[in-house]
Amino acid sequence: MIKKMVVCVWMMLIVLMVMHPVLYANTQIEKDAKEILESNTLLRVHLSGDGVLQVHMASVDLKLTFDRVGINELYGLSRLSLSKVPQMGDYHKMEIGTDWISPYMMRALEMDDIDLPFYTGGWHGSNGDDTGEMTAYTEYVRFGVDGHPLYTDTWLVCKTLTIQVINQVQAYNDDTSSLKEVITYTIDHDKVDIKVDAIAKKSLEIIQYFGLQTQNGWWDSIRYYDLMGTYTENTTYLNSYALPKNKQTIHQFQLRSSGIAPILTAGMLTDGLGSFGYLKEDKPTCFTRGYGKTYFNLISGNPLILEAEDHFTWRGYYQFEPSEPVEPVISETLAQE
Repeated sequence: MIKKMVVCVWMMLIVLMVMHPVLYANTQIEKDAKEILESNTLLRVHLSGDGVLQVHMASVDLKLTFDRVGINELYGLSRLSLSKVPQMGDYHKMEIGTDWISPYMMRALEMDDIDLPFYTGGWHGSNGDDTGEMTAYTEYVRFGVDGHPLYTDTWLVCKTLTIQVINQVQAYNDDTSSLKEVITYTIDHDKVDIKVDAIAKKSLEIIQYFGLQTQNGWWDSIRYYDLMGTYTENTTYLNSYALPKNKQTIHQFQLRSSGIAPILTAGMLTDGLGSFGYLKEDKPTCFTRGYGKTYFNLISGNPLILEAEDHFTWRGYYQFEPSEPVEPVISETLAQE
């Protein structure tokens, strides 16, 4: 009886395909198109036993690599590369050699001050550059894919990847941890959302802090965008500045290349330090240095004073797109803030 039912079902399907070939073909095309679209929005992820994380963004043929970097060996972005097949080698890459998440110019208020303040955390050691003694360390890293733990030595496909990094950072006049920094990366499709939550472990004054930065080696031009979508454009090989805060507020910049590199849009949301409440009115909210870096400017001219257990936060993102120009640039996420 069951066999007869199965045969009947198959015969009905065959008849349907013969009588309505166009309907069947269109349904199959829609199904194939949906699968292709979904495959282009998924991430291909691999975590090695020694903690190196590879994240392939199929939509822009881009691989992000995360590892321990710099003199402090903080866990963060270590390489950008193009590679059409995850298991194959990189054919175009940029090794990360500097901060993408800002270091701190901060002092412990209950400690003796020093004559020459310097940056700590990120890629910065006790000499103020990438040399000297460590000024920070990564305490813990947690990975998740689609809400589940990520296991090592297995290639997998997922929609969303999260990386939570907990760092301990010293003030420039202290030799013990002064600030707990929690960095959360959420990677989905072609976008890396970033949230930083920091908690003071003692009384602190943060004098200078940039928040989000980029290393511009792949790109030769930059556009500074305001919330209305108006932009000014400059080269990444020259010093350039957005207008002062009291004339224009920049919450987004875009790096573009005449080569094969994808377009990179970096944005700062308007909550927390992203309101630029600790930036002096005559200072730019964003600027580029001719040595190849672009910075937001979250704290400058109006120091942030923290007591023990006080905290601050900010949110931003990196979004990668194919090298063809895409307009408009202002994202829905930013516009809703």
